Amino acid sequence: MKKSVLFITLIPLSVLIIFLTFAFIFEYRPEAIEQAEFINSGSVEKNVENLTILTWNTGYAGLGKNADFFMDGGVSSRPSNENEVKENLNGIVSILRGSEADMMLLQEVDRHSSRTFKIDQSEILKDSYVNFELNYASNFKVLFVPSPLLNPIGIVDSGLLTVSGFKSSVQPLRVSLPIENELPVRLFNLKRCMLVSRYKTVRTGRDLVVINLHLSAYENETLKTAQLDFVKKFILDEFSKGNSVITGGDWNHMLPGVKKGTFGKYMTDEQYIKWAAELPENWTPDGWKWAFNKEVPTVRNNEAAYVKGQNFVTVIDGFLVSPDVTVESVTTIETGFEYSDHQPVVMRIKL
Repeated sequence: MKKSVLFITLIPLSVLIIFLTFAFIFEYRPEAIEQAEFINSGSVEKNVENLTILTWNTGYAGLGKNADFFMDGGVSSRPSNENEVKENLNGIVSILRGSEADMMLLQEVDRHSSRTFKIDQSEILKDSYVNFELNYASNFKVLFVPSPLLNPIGIVDSGLLTVSGFKSSVQPLRVSLPIENELPVRLFNLKRCMLVSRYKTVRTGRDLVVINLHLSAYENETLKTAQLDFVKKFILDEFSKGNSVITGGDWNHMLPGVKKGTFGKYMTDEQYIKWAAELPENWTPDGWKWAFNKEVPTVRNNEAAYVKGQNFVTVIDGFLVSPDVTVESVTTIETGFEYSDHQPVVMRIKL
């Protein structure tokens, strides 16, 4: 009897050890700085002095208005079927094309993930922007995510995609951000990064540095602070070299002037919106400007399908620009969270 109990106990333990060993062997280990991946070289060249630039976390085309997510208080870990992903993708492409943006900073673009039925979303965007330059940087690449246990996320290959009507002057870079280093969490977590692109300005010959980022959401405050400190040092270093800097993306912090109650009452349980931390009061560098629309939320919580006035909403997506960049306008495209749990922000600037 004792031998049977021991045998039954050892089987799952052995499976766990084998699984963790494979996860460690095949762990994604990017360098601190490495070249981003060219998806498409493009052929369009425009005047980089003036541009319209969009940022949007596309929610891997799996978090449309009817979706919920287990880490936000819901129950689902993935879309219910492939058609749902394709419909969201079609809607995302339609919104992007309608924006007529010269440059698009996209986050949570899946390539070969189980949760999105192995659809390579970067290829679909490439087909929609054949004349644009597309560069990609992985920030979530895991052999198999085992949670939630009964319906695991599975294989994940996801990242940042910059779609640009301008040709970059040098190969864009994937720049690693501070990450969670504790095992075994590190094996199944995101490896956050910035996708850094450089463009020569026609008039001055100096660089316009455009940074696409997606900061941590659910991780501890120490890690989130370390990432913010890293970003601040990086952008100030670039500006000190005489470069113009635009940083856009999903900051996973409520942007300056936005509070939890900015958009009125909500029914979301507070335990599921701990990710909505305020950006530290003194973090913004002197003279730098934020560009976002305070009147329209850019993200919703996913405890249930979206219903206005029930899901918590706030603003965490937008741009930070260096003092020499003039922001002419900024708008949020109101999609009703139809195709993603985020809404795109569009900024018009001149240098």
